[in-house]
Amino acid sequence: MIATKNYEQIANVSRDPGTNLFCATGKTEGKVQIDYEHPKMDEGFGEEYASYDNIKHGLFVYVEQIGSIVNVRIGAN
Repeated sequence: MIATKNYEQIANVSRDPGTNLFCATGKTEGKVQIDYEHPKMDEGFGEEYASYDNIKHGLFVYVEQIGSIVNVRIGAN
């Protein structure tokens, strides 16, 4: 679920059906938050080490612009 209001003004974000492959095309500078429906624990950590830092809650799409160059990054949250 895309949590950022009016995210369409920042980036076009799509997901290939049936996969975890995301594509983002930047429009203007900003950040788009995508929340997972079911957060996932980082592999390598057992339940006894569960903390906010070890659980993946979603993705962020960062759009930065310097002159005519637009940089888009997708990172885990």
